[in-house]
Amino acid sequence: MNPPVGQVTATQDSDGHLLVTIQSRSTLTGDLRPTASSATPRQYNIALASTDSVTIPGGGILRAVVKSTGGVNYLGTLPDGTALWGRSQLLDNDTFLIYHPLRKLSPRGIMTGGFTLANLPTTDITGELKWTKPPQAGGLNAAGFDTILTGNGCIYAPGMPLVSGPVELEITGGDLPTGLISTINASGGRPPFTSFIRTWNIDVARGTFRSALFTPIRSSRVSCAGIYLPKSHSAWGFFKGNTVGGRLDMHPQP
Repeated sequence: MNPPVGQVTATQDSDGHLLVTIQSRSTLTGDLRPTASSATPRQYNIALASTDSVTIPGGGILRAVVKSTGGVNYLGTLPDGTALWGRSQLLDNDTFLIYHPLRKLSPRGIMTGGFTLANLPTTDITGELKWTKPPQAGGLNAAGFDTILTGNGCIYAPGMPLVSGPVELEITGGDLPTGLISTINASGGRPPFTSFIRTWNIDVARGTFRSALFTPIRSSRVSCAGIYLPKSHSAWGFFKGNTVGGRLDMHPQP
């Protein structure tokens, strides 16, 4: 028989929402809200970045697809190369939550948090995820960490204009001794080929791209996968280094 967790208090507000508090060794609180029964179908492209960019310099990417039923499917890559995919449900306040055990890690990690949909000047979706990764036997960021990921993104639909004109392109992390930063002219979401950008292929239906980067640390081509963020006129991607992930950030000149 499991021991009791402690006293549970539930308070209902005027809107019918429940605030539940569990008093045990520590106090746990949560707000129970109704799920949305319908929603406007949309795809959101989201750039993920750790608040500790020195330890975790990689650029995570996420696509969240909201269905007409309010269901949410999400798929992406975390800043250490770990794949993230699953399902959630839109709530009545235009938010959705993520509780995602990272089972392919040993020991396992976990991702928890949520996102809010809101029409803001440069974003349509924002959120935070608490990401815990115990020390691993190998792979990127093998020492492990406990960090917060910030997520900023926007609606994507085929036909939306992709980043064009004078932009700043930053390729950082991935064990590079220094970042590769240059001012370029992008056209239709595609930068010109350079000594470190060898290929660039766009999936217009999903608002994603795949490119091949030539990085000095590996002296070979490295695959980069990324997303477009039309509202902020930018693109964001992830590539592997030897010990940590890297990021590609193409954005308007400051």
